[in-house]
Amino acid sequence: HPSPHSFPTRRSSDLMNSEETPDNGMYFINLNYNHPDPKEDDRGTGINMIKAAYVGDFKTAKDIPADAEDIKNKLFTSAANKGGYQADFSKGASFTVIDITMKFITTA
Repeated sequence: HPSPHSFPTRRSSDLMNSEETPDNGMYFINLNYNHPDPKEDDRGTGINMIKAAYVGDFKTAKDIPADAEDIKNKLFTSAANKGGYQADFSKGASFTVIDITMKFITTA
């Protein structure tokens, strides 16, 4: 399969300015996926281009545990409207996103 694309994420400690906001609290994240074809009208979160999304760094479909939760509907939903995916990101997080062409994209 093609090389995965890496999208760097920040630790919550890099984003916090206030001592009142703990680094290891529960926070929400949401992602957007833009269609690579400029002729395609894919506005919004791009959820229609995503087959599945998982917590973890997986290179192939067989690497994904059978009991892994598909978080596509949480991760690619507007955080302002639905909340997004919630977790403690203080130690970082990796996500594997599979688009509808079966291209694996990892974030770290």
